[in-house]
Amino acid sequence: MRKRHRWGSVLGAALVVAACSQSASVTVADSGLDRLGRAITEAHRSGTFRLQGVLTDHGSTVSWEGFVAGRNEQYVTHALGLVIESRRVDGTTWGRRLDQQDSWAQAPPDAPLDLDVLLRGHDVHSHRDGGGWTIKLSYTDIDVLAALTHIPSVGASTADVVVAADVISDISLQLDGGARARLHFADYGAALTVTAPT
Repeated sequence: MRKRHRWGSVLGAALVVAACSQSASVTVADSGLDRLGRAITEAHRSGTFRLQGVLTDHGSTVSWEGFVAGRNEQYVTHALGLVIESRRVDGTTWGRRLDQQDSWAQAPPDAPLDLDVLLRGHDVHSHRDGGGWTIKLSYTDIDVLAALTHIPSVGASTADVVVAADVISDISLQLDGGARARLHFADYGAALTVTAPT
C-alpha cells in the first residue's frame, strides 16, 4: 500500500507539471497582442522615441527619419528628389523644403502618430525570434500606414511587429497592391523636444 501510495503521489505531481507546461504553452501561443499591448504602453510611458521609415511602391521610394515627443513629431523626408522637413506641434503641422531656400508653410492638420492602431489587428501568428518576439497581424478596414506614417493607403494590409526588451523595435507592413513599408524605433525616453517654427 505504501508503494502504491508513493507512485500515486509521483503520478499526481507529473500530471500537475504537465498541466502547467501545457498552460504555459497556450499562454505563449496566445500572447501576441498582450505583448504588443505592453510594448505600446511602454512607448506611451517613455514619452519619446526616434523613428526611421522607408516606403517602396512600384520602384518609388519615400524615406524619413525623426522623432516623436508625446503628441508632437518632427521629420526630414526624402521623396522624388525633394527633401522636406515637417513638424507637428500641439495639433498644428508645418512643412518646408530643405533642398532649396524655402519658408515654413502650415499644412492641413492630421492626427498624431497612433501606435494603438496596431491592437486593432487580428493576431495571425506570434513566435520568438532571437531575443524578442515577432507578431504578425492582419487588417482589413484600418489604414495602419496612415496611422503610423501620415501617408494614406487603401485596402487590406499585414504587419510584422518585432517586440524586443518589452518595446517595439521594428514594423514591416505589406500593403494591398504590393507596396511595403519598414519602420525602425529606437531611443525610447530620450530627451527630445519639438519646437514650433519661428
